[in-house]
Amino acid sequence: MSAKAKPWSHETTIQKFWVRVKPCPNCSCLLFQGYLHNGWARLRVRGFPGCPGNFVWAHRYAYALSHGVPAPGHDIHHDHDRCHHRNCVN
Repeated sequence: MSAKAKPWSHETTIQKFWVRVKPCPNCSCLLFQGYLHNGWARLRVRGFPGCPGNFVWAHRYAYALSHGVPAPGHDIHHDHDRCHHRNCVN
């Protein structure tokens, strides 16, 4: 890993994340199948910005992989009206 590489965006870390994501058979959601905390998906990712203890919410990690690290407090949800899966990372 180069000096500028971010540990949270290392290829192996990303692969381990996506292995735990499965499509919902009833909707367009992508459901994280790893650790859940009160129904919300969490994972341990070293070096993710703004996450003390290296724990990050899975939906924020998925967002960061596609769009960049979200601002603190930024609400990330693909469909407030229809998605009721706390472990959705779509």
